[in-house]
Amino acid sequence: MYALLVGLRAWSHRLSSRQLVVYVDNDAVRGAIANSYEKLGAVGVMLDCINSLEACHQFLMWIARAPSKSNVADGPSRDETRALTEIGAVRIDFPLDLAPFRGLPEVGEDVEPR
Repeated sequence: MYALLVGLRAWSHRLSSRQLVVYVDNDAVRGAIANSYEKLGAVGVMLDCINSLEACHQFLMWIARAPSKSNVADGPSRDETRALTEIGAVRIDFPLDLAPFRGLPEVGEDVEPR
């Protein structure tokens, strides 16, 4: 879910008034995003941020399930990038400070349940 939030935050200006399909390989994440409601901890904070971005930029998301083996982002999400670099991909570190955005805590900071 964090990867989705980072992507939406980074490219929200390009997503305005568009429809997008988001593929996830985790049923709990798919369910939480599809229901747009979770009241506990970091997941709730991230969903609040995703919902705010969706409302502010007026894009519509459809959440679909992709098995991990079919998910091209599965390896990179686990920092396994060798297969991509072998075919010419270049790794770019993307620093994005989300802490100021809707109070999202810093990495490693404890989150109090709501």
